[in-house]
Amino acid sequence: MYVALQTELEECTETLSQMISRPYLRTPRSKIVEAARNVCGKRLEFLSAVAKGLIPADCSPSLKKKSKIFSVEVDVS
Repeated sequence: MYVALQTELEECTETLSQMISRPYLRTPRSKIVEAARNVCGKRLEFLSAVAKGLIPADCSPSLKKKSKIFSVEVDVS
């Protein structure tokens, strides 16, 4: 599930990036705003999943060595 959420966020971000990476915008403003809202929603969904403990089983070795616990607060208002 983590990988699926990460992939969705990356794809949405890439779509938005392609829309605005030109010297002259060809995409209508409404489509850009819609894509930006979509990215924001996917980011919040991803952060919420991470905060609930949905982290990948194959964490980097440096994270496994540390015994500190981190918490993430997500404001979804």
